[in-house]
Amino acid sequence: FRPSQSDIFHFDFWYKGYNILRDGGSFSYNTCQENNIYFSGIKSHNTIQFDDQDPMAKMGNFLWGNWINAEKVVVSSNKSHFFVSASYKLKYGLHKRSIKMNFGEKIWLIEDFVENKMKFVTLRWRLHPTNWSIKGNELNSSLISMKILSNDNKAKISLTSGWESIFYNNKEIIPICEFKSFKKNVLFKTIIKLK
Repeated sequence: FRPSQSDIFHFDFWYKGYNILRDGGSFSYNTCQENNIYFSGIKSHNTIQFDDQDPMAKMGNFLWGNWINAEKVVVSSNKSHFFVSASYKLKYGLHKRSIKMNFGEKIWLIEDFVENKMKFVTLRWRLHPTNWSIKGNELNSSLISMKILSNDNKAKISLTSGWESIFYNNKEIIPICEFKSFKKNVLFKTIIKLK
């Protein structure tokens, strides 16, 4: 209700006390429009972005319009597993995300299926600021390994950087993994293995 962040299907991940996959924070309530849109917008979250668009329209400093409603929400958990799935539609296309975890295996699987009506989509993972190495479609740190698979053999993965704000009115650079696809129907599979 009345969202202040454009964070649809954002996935935040903590392990051994570290925020491995994280959002960007809020930075400042009294800042320029560029910072305001970045920190509350889609680029500051771990989810899918259609082209360079936000899924909702910014309305002032604190609110977003054209609210998105999740559809077909499924949640299941017991002593051995956790599962959640939902989707949403907008004029840019459709995004369905499912998250699975088997507790005994220390493996998380995040699947993002996208029907894209724009030029491209970007899957973004905002990373803990530590030493990350990238080889092919796999990233490694001392805490986790993360492999991203796709049905688009032309999809491009890159390790780039962006901003985060843990403390008010302070921002720092963090590493970001981006996986970009120009395919109209694309499936991303992110496999996280805990070390």
